[in-house]
Amino acid sequence: MEHNDRVSKQLLITAMIGTVIATVVALELTGNLKHSLDKEAMPLAEYKVVLLAEGKEHRLSTKHADQYAYCHNGFLFIQSETDPMLKGPMVDFKNRGIPCAEPFHSTPDPDAAP
Repeated sequence: MEHNDRVSKQLLITAMIGTVIATVVALELTGNLKHSLDKEAMPLAEYKVVLLAEGKEHRLSTKHADQYAYCHNGFLFIQSETDPMLKGPMVDFKNRGIPCAEPFHSTPDPDAAP
């Protein structure tokens, strides 16, 4: 008894495309795909705090980030160096602005070297 288990290329490609489409539809229907056309609602970047213990050193990367921070009206703002339209206030997990000391920080001079 001989079995011929060959599957045509067309059937295999059709099954693969159908599987991708079914997966996208299932993710969309369950709400696992998030869509946002509002550029203002998108996060510019994610940050973390490195807590420094007294007497311990922490090495930072020599390459700087593609964003810079500045103080504006008493709050810390972040702006992208690659797209000047991408800027906004730094907020905590409850969407509260991060205050900064105005006399010590100021809005950066665009002509000054970083």
